[in-house]
Amino acid sequence: MLEQERRRIETDLFEGKIRGVAATNALELGIDIGHIDATLHLGFPGSIASLWQQAGRSGRRARPSLAVYVAFEGPLDQYFMKFPQKLFGSPIEHCQVDANNQKVLEQHIACAASELPLCLQYDENYFGSGLDCAIVALKNKGYLRTDPCVSPKLWNYIGPEPFSRYIMCNATDLATECVNPHETRAFAERILLYDRHPGGIGIAAQVNASDLVIDF
Repeated sequence: MLEQERRRIETDLFEGKIRGVAATNALELGIDIGHIDATLHLGFPGSIASLWQQAGRSGRRARPSLAVYVAFEGPLDQYFMKFPQKLFGSPIEHCQVDANNQKVLEQHIACAASELPLCLQYDENYFGSGLDCAIVALKNKGYLRTDPCVSPKLWNYIGPEPFSRYIMCNATDLATECVNPHETRAFAERILLYDRHPGGIGIAAQVNASDLVIDF
C-alpha cells in the first residue's frame, strides 16, 4: 500500500467516513479514535496485554463497545477456547527488555539526545557501560556530534526530527523498492520476502502486481 493511500484511509477512519478497516497490530499502539464501536480479533495476538490493548481501541470516552476474539486452529488459540479463564483471569505479562541490546540502546540514546545533549560522564549512570559504544555508533551514522565551541564532552543530536517518531516507524523494518512497469512501491523486507518475491502475485487495492524487480 502506498503511503498516500494509507494516509487517506487513516484520515477517513479518524473522521468517521468509513465504517470499518482491516489493520495490523499498529492500531493498538495508543491511537484514540473515539467512534470505534467494535473490534474483531483474528487469532491470539501473542500476549494478553496486546489483546486488551487492541480491544481498548473501541469504546473510548465511556462509550459501550464490543470485542470479538475469533480463535484459530493453533494450540494456543484452542487452549484459550478450552480454558477461557486463563485468558480473562490472568494478569498482564511483565514487559521483558534486554537493556544490553545494543540496537535498542542506540535508539533510546538517540531519543534522549534529541531532548538534551548527552554527557558520557553523567549519563553512563543511566544507560550503563554500553553508552560509549552506542555514542560512537550513532556518531558514525551521523546522528550525534560534539560542539567544541560549547563543550567537547556534550553530544548533540543532529539526526532526523523528531527521532522518536522516526524510530517508531523504522526500527523494525528496512524498506525495499519494488518496481514494475506501472508503479514503484516501497515494502518492508519481512513482507517482501514472503509475498513480493520475483514471479509472485501480490494484490493491493484490487490491482495485481506481478513480474516484480527487486533491488536490495
